[in-house]
Amino acid sequence: KLVDTGNQTITYTTKDIDFGLPSQTKKIFKVYVTYYSDDSQVPTLYWGKDGASPVTTFDADSNGGGGVFASSGELQTTAFTVTDADLTGIKSLALKISGATDHSFEIQDISILFRSRPIK
Repeated sequence: KLVDTGNQTITYTTKDIDFGLPSQTKKIFKVYVTYYSDDSQVPTLYWGKDGASPVTTFDADSNGGGGVFASSGELQTTAFTVTDADLTGIKSLALKISGATDHSFEIQDISILFRSRPIK
């Protein structure tokens, strides 16, 4: 059992992800994050495309909010989505998880559902 050390502020930024296809454009459908949190303070997920710093929040998530993780005290997966036009025709994507959270917040997995677009 973790010792309660209070809340903390975290910032985790991924590298610029090009999915192994740096010159091909892609369409991002959803970002799935599996995590654990048992407190009401949870961080926010941001995105940036084509080398831009991740400062834009997601439009919606499977919990009804915009890029905010839910707190349940269990391991859970949240699906984050954006407007189709925002992440269509991009070459790379960067993610940032940032904000105040409890001491037990843990990220287990980040999965991105995307499709490569044909080169014309």
